[in-house]
Amino acid sequence: MLAEAAIPSPLPGVKPGLANIIVLLVLMRYGWRDAAWVGLLRVFAGSIVFGQFLAPGFFLALTGASGLPYGMRLVDCLIAADVAARKQ
Repeated sequence: MLAEAAIPSPLPGVKPGLANIIVLLVLMRYGWRDAAWVGLLRVFAGSIVFGQFLAPGFFLALTGASGLPYGMRLVDCLIAADVAARKQ
């Protein structure tokens, strides 16, 4: 998040999502539940570090991180179904 804050953005509120790389690595290594926890902890820790706790940006990030497990699970199921279909 710190490196992401230093990168200039072409539009207000648009970020490259570099912090999500860690969440994706945890997803591949430990599963979607642990990745969801890492995503939520990242939002809380980042908001406290940057002084944005309970600000509107915090709630936007929290909403995205709350929906993250469902999106990850959906993609995981779609990929598994595609791999299973290709094996047949």
